[in-house]
Amino acid sequence: MKIKYIFYALIIILGFLVGFAFGQVDFGQNKEPTQNGYSLPSNPKNASSQANINPLASLTADNSIVTQLFTQTVESLPLSTNTPSIKRATPTLAYTATDVIPTPAGTVTPSPIRVFYVSKQGNDNNSGDETSPWRTVGYAVAKAEPGDKILFHEGVYHEMFAIKNKNGTEENPIVFQAVPGENVVIQTIDWAGFYITGSSWIVVDGFQVTKAPYDGINVTNSHNIVVQNCESYENKGIGILVNSLDGPSNDNFIYKNVVHDNGWEGIYVTVKTKNPVAVNNNIIMQNKIYGNRFDGIQNTNQNGGLPTPNGTQIIGNDVQNNNLGPDWAEMDIVGDNILIEGNYVVNSHSMSGGIYFTKGSNTIIRNNEVHNTFLTWQWGNAIILDRVGGPTTVTGNKLFSTIGDGVDGIAILGSSDPITLSDNTYTNSQ
Repeated sequence: MKIKYIFYALIIILGFLVGFAFGQVDFGQNKEPTQNGYSLPSNPKNASSQANINPLASLTADNSIVTQLFTQTVESLPLSTNTPSIKRATPTLAYTATDVIPTPAGTVTPSPIRVFYVSKQGNDNNSGDETSPWRTVGYAVAKAEPGDKILFHEGVYHEMFAIKNKNGTEENPIVFQAVPGENVVIQTIDWAGFYITGSSWIVVDGFQVTKAPYDGINVTNSHNIVVQNCESYENKGIGILVNSLDGPSNDNFIYKNVVHDNGWEGIYVTVKTKNPVAVNNNIIMQNKIYGNRFDGIQNTNQNGGLPTPNGTQIIGNDVQNNNLGPDWAEMDIVGDNILIEGNYVVNSHSMSGGIYFTKGSNTIIRNNEVHNTFLTWQWGNAIILDRVGGPTTVTGNKLFSTIGDGVDGIAILGSSDPITLSDNTYTNSQ
C-alpha cells in the first residue's frame, strides 16, 4: 500500500516538473492583463467559502427551480462552415438536461426601439438602416443606446468587440446580435474577442469568437449581461470568462453557447486577486463545452483566497473531454450557495475526476450524470466533496464507470460538516 502511494506521489511530482519545463502547468486562474499582455503569477488553487449571500436558501429537493428532466439527443453542433482556416471536430452528444429554465431579467427582450445594421460592405458614414449599414464594430457600439438592437451581417470582423460603460435598462436592454443564419466571426489580434466592462443590461447573441490571443469573451465589472448562442473556440486563453478584474460581476447569464478547443478553461467564473470584490449569482446554463485544455467549468477564487464566487447556478450543461492539459476536474467548483444540477459530464481526463466541490456550504449537487472519469494523476472519482464547509446535499445523481484502482462514485475527503447523500445510483463504480 505504501509503495502505491509513493508511486502516485512520484507521478504527480514528475507531472509538475514536465509541466514547468514545457509550459503545461495550469496558470489559467492567474491571467491578468498588463500593458504588454498577461502576467502569470503562482497558482494555489481553490478557495475557502464566504457566506455573504444565500439565493438558494429556499431551494430543497421538493422545491426546485428545475422541475422537469428530459432525455434528448443533441443536434450536431452549430459550427460555421466558412470560417477561414479553421478545422473543428463535431462530436455526437447525447445527454440528460434540464428543461425548465430560470429566466434572469434581460433574457426576454421587448421589441427594440431602434434597429441598426452592420455589414462588411457598409460605411460608418451611412445611416445604419437595413439598406445603408454601418461598417465597423467600434462605431456601432459607440452609437448604441438603451432599447437598440444592432444586427451584424456575415463576415470576419478583425476588431475587438469592446463594450465599455454601455448600459441598457431592464425594460430596454441593448442587443448586439448576429443576423440569424449568417456566420459572424470576431477574430482579433487584440487580447480578447469580446471585452465587456462597466456595462449592464446587454445581450450578446449568436457570434463566433476565435483566435483571440487570450480570452474569447471577457465579462468584468458588469451585471445583467446575457451571452447566448455564441461559439467561442480556438482562443489561446479562456473561452468565456466572468471575473472581477475591473469590478464586481453579478447576475450574468451564460446560456446555450458552444465553447471548445480553447487554450485554457472553457467557462470560468472567478474573483481576481488584484480586485477581490463580489462575483455572485451568475448562471451557466445549457452550454456545450468540450476539448478545452483545462477545466470545462471552473468557479473559484483566482488564487484560493476570499471572497469566492457565490450563488452560481450551473444547470444542464454538456461537459465532455476537457482537461487535456490535464487540470483539476471537468467541473472545479468552490463557493457558497451553489446549485449544480442536470449536467452531463463525460470523459474527464483531469487530476481528480468529474465534479469537484470544496470549501463551500449550502450547496446542492443534484440530478447530474457523470460517465468515464479516468484515473490520470490521482483520484478519478465521479463526484468529490473535499473539506466541505457547511451543509451540502448530493442527490439523484447517476454515476457510471469510474476507472482506476480504488476510485469511487462519490468520495468524501476530510469533511465533517453535514453532507446528505440520497438516491444516487452507481454503475461500475464503488
